[in-house]
Formats: sequence, C-alpha cells, structure tokens
Amino acid sequence: MDKLHKERLLRFLIVSISILAILFSSVFVSLYAYPFIIALLISMLLNPIVSIMEQKWKIHRGAATIIVIFGFFAANVMFAYILLKRFIHELTLLAKHLPAYLKNIYDLLYDLETRYAPALKQWFNRFGQWEAEGELSEMAVQKLREYLTMFVEKSVVFMSQSISSFTYTMIVLCFIMLAAYFMTKDYPNMKSLFARFIPERVKLFFARVLKHFKQSFVAVIKAQLSIAFLTAILSFIGLRFFKVEHSLVISAALFFVDLIPYVGIGIVFLPWLLYSFFQKQYVFTVELSLLYGMLVIIRQIIEPRLLAKNLGIHPLATIIILFLSIEFFGAFGVFLTPLILIVISSLYHAKVIQLISRYIKDGVI
Repeated sequence: MDKLHKERLLRFLIVSISILAILFSSVFVSLYAYPFIIALLISMLLNPIVSIMEQKWKIHRGAATIIVIFGFFAANVMFAYILLKRFIHELTLLAKHLPAYLKNIYDLLYDLETRYAPALKQWFNRFGQWEAEGELSEMAVQKLREYLTMFVEKSVVFMSQSISSFTYTMIVLCFIMLAAYFMTKDYPNMKSLFARFIPERVKLFFARVLKHFKQSFVAVIKAQLSIAFLTAILSFIGLRFFKVEHSLVISAALFFVDLIPYVGIGIVFLPWLLYSFFQKQYVFTVELSLLYGMLVIIRQIIEPRLLAKNLGIHPLATIIILFLSIEFFGAFGVFLTPLILIVISSLYHAKVIQLISRYIKDGVI
C-alpha cells in the first residue's frame, strides 16, 4: 500500500471513529439528560410566543415565561389525563367484549375450513400426508386469543405502572418545567452567549446544515404528523358516525400505524373489510369502504401539497436505513427512520457528506 492510500485510510478511520464517538456520546447524554433536552425543545417552541408577549404586549419576560410555561404544561397534562381515561375505558370494554369477537372469528374460520379444508386435504394427499391435526380454526383462534389477551394485559400493566410511578414522573416533570422556564426566560442571552464563543466559520457551517435540516424536517415530519392526525380525526368522526365501538382506540392505532413508513392505514382497514364481508355485515362493509376510500383520496390530495420538498434519497438507501434501524433499535427503529432520513438528506444538501469525502480523498477541509 502506497503512502497516498495509507493517508486516505487513516483519514477514513479518523472520520469513522469521530462519527461513532459522536453517536455514542449523544445516546449516552440523551439517556441521562433527557429532561433537559426536552426542556430545550419546549423552550425553542415557546420562545416566539414569549417574545411576542414581551415586545408587543409589554409584559415582563419572566412573567410572560411563567404564563406560557404554565399554560403549556396545564393544557398537556389535562389533554393526557382525558385521553388516558378514555383509552382505559375503551380498553376495558374491548377486554369485556373480546370473547364475543373471538367467537365470531372462530365461526368465520370454521365455516371457511368446513368448505375448503377437505379439498385442500385431498390436494395435499396427492403429494404427501396431510400433517395438520385438529381444527385449524380452533388453533388460529387460540393463538389470536393468546396474543389479544397478552396485548390487553400488557397495556393495562403499562398504564398501571405509569400511574404507580407518579412520584418519579412528577419529579422529572418538575425538572423539565424549571429547566424550560430558565431556558425560555434567558433564551436571547443564551443565544448571544453561544454566538460569541463559536467561530464564524463554524457558525456558517452549522447555519447551512440547520437551514437544510429545517427544510427537510418541516417538509416531512410536519406533513406526516398532519396527515396522520387528520386521518385519526376523520377516522374517529366516521367511526362514531357509524356507531363503531372502541372508536378512540382504533383511531389512535390508525394514527401510529400511519406514521410507520411503507405500512399505512391499509394494514388495519383491509383485514377489517374482509372480516366484515365474510361475517355478512354488508352494510357495515360498505360504510367502512367509504371511510377508507375517503381517507385514501384525502391523503393523495393533501400529501403533495404538504411536502414542500422531496428528500431526494434513493429508495434502495431508504430500505437499507429502515432495515438497519430495525436491527439496532427494534420496533422503535421504524419510527426513527424518517428522522434518520431527514438528517442524511440535510447533511447531503448542505454538502457535509461531500466535504467529508473530499477530506478523506484529498485531506482538504
């Protein structure tokens, strides 16, 4: 290996180790300093409101910060309480009616099995022995019962643990409120302090990255959240109009499913439509089809307008990033994938990746 390749390899190792060090330190810091990170995000969100109250309404910044912080946390706590109370109520009803739902599924599967299983058995016997023992419908319903019961039990246990850890939650919430107050109150001073100590070249570099990050973030996250929230609201209204039970739980599930890349609400609606059709609930099947069709059409109309700018990342790279996110972070990696794509897109459009490539190749920054 000649000198040029050795130098490039050394620079590549330096860049790789630096990136890994930044990632690991970020994860480590976020695990222990997450209240202050949350407080910083809240401060950045509420600072424009406090500034308006200070400049236009001539309210002292400290008093304006107290009013805005208190209103923000009070509204969020009240909303969380109402949502949690309603969710527990509907989850309890779901657990109560679970045996009836399972019986309907069993009747449907048993009817399909008695119609088609003999023909399938004869077909399989041409090539080998039919190995299935017992009723397939009973086995399927038994598995489904186990999974649904586990889901309900774990949900109730999780919410019970959340309520039982009320003291710890309140302590963390107090730290977040205090940190958010001081950060919001002294936001202009903190901003000018950091500006004085950061070199001009570094400020320009981060300003360029931040500009493209904001563009990608606003275009993707805001669009996805808006579409998912609109889908959940319309679903809730439609399900309540059609007098469907557990409409809040279903709408909440649709909200989170709609945030998952490449999945969408079809994973909930399509099996539901098939189940309703085979249960001979034809009127409800038509109602559900109308609701699903309306949601799809609205999404197709609104999404292009909300997405101001495409990320510009190749689909193969998206699939690879999604796979790696799931491998490293589990199911949570699915939700992290859009954020990772935004970061990569902003770094690429800000020419950071090109800068790193030039440094590795030529040793020039």
